[in-house]
Amino acid sequence: MIMTYIRQIYQKLYDSDFPFTLDQITSSNSMQQQFIHILEKIDCNKPRLIEFMKDEVYRNIITKQLQTQTQAAIQLYVLEAFDLASRDIGSFSDPYLLITFGEKEISDRDNYKLDEPNPKFNKLFEFVGSFPGSPPLEIRCMDFDDLFGDDLIGKTSIDLDDRFFSGDWQALEEKPIEYRQIYHQSTSLSQGVVTCWLEIEPQTKGKKAKEQKKWNIEPEPVLDYEVRVCVMDTKNVPTDGDIEGVADVFIKAYIDDKDKKTTDTHFRCQTG
Repeated sequence: MIMTYIRQIYQKLYDSDFPFTLDQITSSNSMQQQFIHILEKIDCNKPRLIEFMKDEVYRNIITKQLQTQTQAAIQLYVLEAFDLASRDIGSFSDPYLLITFGEKEISDRDNYKLDEPNPKFNKLFEFVGSFPGSPPLEIRCMDFDDLFGDDLIGKTSIDLDDRFFSGDWQALEEKPIEYRQIYHQSTSLSQGVVTCWLEIEPQTKGKKAKEQKKWNIEPEPVLDYEVRVCVMDTKNVPTDGDIEGVADVFIKAYIDDKDKKTTDTHFRCQTG
């Protein structure tokens, strides 16, 4: 009904037919932006109206997607985890990632992090799925143990259909980073947090598959720096405890105990 009114207003103002159908508007983001621009031109850009039309557009998109199977490329970016529960006696866990999507399983066991409750993973995992009916994507944090066998630290499951058929999620240009609690079947308490985000790119039949952008999440390289500290003088150095009221003053500076530096000693100083 509202779309009919918009067409009539456009017809009266420009003496021509409205340039888009609802199907065309839902076909791409660029079409949606052009549609919003036209609403602004005909003074129909009221916030509530635009939000309503967006909802209608996404409802139409989702309805069409639910009626057909859509192949999509799926990217899971796992950045890090923190506060992971320990599965070792007397030390932290040695975590690594185990990702399951349907019958496909990817293990990053070779890159486990030794005694690390807050590991930086910075890993990309890629899959191909079909919507609707995609299996959940499961992220498991495992504890490496070469002697007694690996243990589950905790896991979380992501409903991909929920993301794919969400108009609000699809409308986001950059997908949000998710902070996901992981759990173990032995307790209802969280066993840590995994940070990650998802990208889902539909592949149109009969067209060349669109190349999915890959974000560089490699950690920044470790750089060596030289720190120089210049000590010019001292003031009001206490001399308590010395019968003559003087002190043999020197300065010691260090970042850790392995690399201590000291100045020369100024003997019998009275105030520094």
